Amino acid sequence: MKIKIEKMGINGEGIGYIDHLPTFVDGTYPKEVAEVEIVRRFERYIVARKTELHEKSPFRVEAKCPIQDECGGCAIMTLDVSAQQKEKNQLIWESLRKYVRGSIPRIQRIITNTTPYRYRNQCKFPVVYRDGELQSGMFRPQSNQFVFIERCIVHSDLIEQVRLEVMRLANEHRLHAFNPPKSSGLRYLVVRGFNDEVSVTLVTGDYTLPKEFVEDVSKIATVKSISHSINPQRNSRDVIKGTPKILWGSKTITATLDEFKFVLSPQSFFQLNVDVAAKIYRKVASLIEPTNVIVEAYCGVGGMSIYLKDKAKKIIGMDFVGSAIENAKINAQINQASNVEFLQGDSAETLKKISKQEKIDVLVVDPPRSGLSDQMLDAILSADIKKIIYVSCNPSTLGKNLNVLLPKYKVLEIQPYDMFTHTPLIEAVVSLQQREEQ
Repeated sequence: MKIKIEKMGINGEGIGYIDHLPTFVDGTYPKEVAEVEIVRRFERYIVARKTELHEKSPFRVEAKCPIQDECGGCAIMTLDVSAQQKEKNQLIWESLRKYVRGSIPRIQRIITNTTPYRYRNQCKFPVVYRDGELQSGMFRPQSNQFVFIERCIVHSDLIEQVRLEVMRLANEHRLHAFNPPKSSGLRYLVVRGFNDEVSVTLVTGDYTLPKEFVEDVSKIATVKSISHSINPQRNSRDVIKGTPKILWGSKTITATLDEFKFVLSPQSFFQLNVDVAAKIYRKVASLIEPTNVIVEAYCGVGGMSIYLKDKAKKIIGMDFVGSAIENAKINAQINQASNVEFLQGDSAETLKKISKQEKIDVLVVDPPRSGLSDQMLDAILSADIKKIIYVSCNPSTLGKNLNVLLPKYKVLEIQPYDMFTHTPLIEAVVSLQQREEQ
């Protein structure tokens, strides 16, 4: 049957209507008319598959990647970049309209990513044995169908050069691919790099990597660190499990944002697009007037807190991940941020403790895609915090969280950022002020 696509969904799929039910169709865009087959009908929505396009969007373009439709990593690469940005602004508005009671605050025009290709500084690729060799690539979304990626055009050249060379060496040394029944073999290749400094993390089952292979990887000019993570759990959601063992070289590599430097352990989270990350950090700093105490939750390796070092007499960053806090403390020293301290612990519990000891003037939160937990929202509402800066990576959880906060806070500004061009992912900086009647 034919269906007209009315809007874009949060995962980049087109949404039309069949029998008045929202119908999700991958690979379609607003204003397109497609022939579809119903894959599955649920009580409140339908999932359908595109079989033919009858009317194409005027903004549909040819993907620069030859496997874009197979890989699924860049779901909206066939949409012109300017149209991608317009749809992302709309996605935030739709999420707020869905979850927030009352009027929707004005959303600023999205800040563009000036480097729409070669912007990612890290890859986490599964490794399989196929066609007589080890290959790295991705699994198609919601499937176990492996897609070999010869060259990824959203990865930096530095990352791709090292990935391809490590894979060549893995084949030369005849490494084994991960074998789930035996929980053995090479499972993932993780490569991260900045400024000609690259860390390589090899994720395996219960498997000993050949010394000669590690030695040859260490000869790659830009590689500064090689680590080994053992993760034999077949259905593990984490790629890197626990603290990797350093096999060769440095325990950390260094990333640079503006005038700041940050050391990173293999398992520590860091922004995947440093150019846009720097814009976000600068924006957060611009929203804060000089004050006494700033607290940052989900601080990671301390980037945001260190950017804010001149904004308060005292800054406290907190994160659950111990290795990130270790990095953050070193980063405070490197960047001469003597007024910044870091605490390890659950964000909600740590915030409660801090709010009993300090008068928090500004709270900065940069949660994962799952957003703020109910416990964290309760901790925020219980503390007398005048200003909140919420850095979001998921419009849906942002909308849900704002709906809880808005009775006590009003939104001053919402500024979206296109950090991950060619994907439907959106970052946003939201400024909230405590209502006067509180």
